[in-house]
This record gives sequence, C-alpha cells and structure tokens, in this order.
Amino acid sequence: MAQKAIASGVDLSRAKTALGQMLSAEGNIYIHMKNFEQAIELFNKAVEVDSYPALDYFNLCAAYYDVKNHEAALGACEKAIASDPKMADPYFIKASVLYGQGKLEQGKFIPPPDAAEALTKYLELDPNGPHANDAKEMLQKIGFEVETTYKTRKK
Repeated sequence: MAQKAIASGVDLSRAKTALGQMLSAEGNIYIHMKNFEQAIELFNKAVEVDSYPALDYFNLCAAYYDVKNHEAALGACEKAIASDPKMADPYFIKASVLYGQGKLEQGKFIPPPDAAEALTKYLELDPNGPHANDAKEMLQKIGFEVETTYKTRKK
C-alpha cells in the first residue's frame, strides 16, 4: 500500500515514512532471526525513505559488524553519526571496529586515533549505556604496555 501511494504521489511524505518504518521493523525481525543479509537489504531500502534514517544507518552498521564486514560497518556508522550526531551507539560500533585494527607499536597497543575519539564520544553521550564499561576498559588499554614475550615457570 505504501509503495502504491508513493508511486501515485498521493500523500508522498506520509507514505514514505510509513514504508521506511515497515522496512526497518521487518529488518529488525530478520536481525532477531540472525538472517543478517536479508536485514541488510531491508535496512538499505528503509534508509532511502525513512523519516529518521539515522536509525536505519545504525542498524546497517550493527548488521555489517555482525557479519564481520567492517568496512561497510564503518561506512554505515559514519552515515548514522552524520545523520544524528547525538546517537551514541554508532560511535561504539565504530570504535569497536577501529579498536580491532589496533597494533602493537613498541610494546604498546595502539588502535587508529579515531577509536579513542569514538569511545570518548560514546561515553559522553551515554555514560551509563549498555557498552559504557566496555568503552572505559577499551580506553584504558589504549597505549597500555603489552607483554610480548613468553615466560616459563620455574619449577
């Protein structure tokens, strides 16, 4: 019905909003069923018509992260952040992807610089959120000295 209304041009804004909400809701159902590819397809459609695309971009960000497509997850997180800079969760997923790209440099764990910035922004926006403890722990480990040699026990 919403697609027909959009095609006819009748009450276009309302029809697009309704279609976006329906596609997003259907995508969330597929997420719960662990059918990420179908969910991604639906969120990509929803983002084109939804009145609040930030949520659809975030859902894409999370779904791509779940299927380990980190490049696409980062892109979707950036779009979610651009669409609504006050939404906390895209910052956490962005930080998680970047944190996973961290490397040892001179014995210290160093992720890309944007990881710490995204973690800090997440905590600023949602200091008691569901990922707050993880974000704090990740921030503490940045620049932390990492033992890189294997030690044997003395008998």
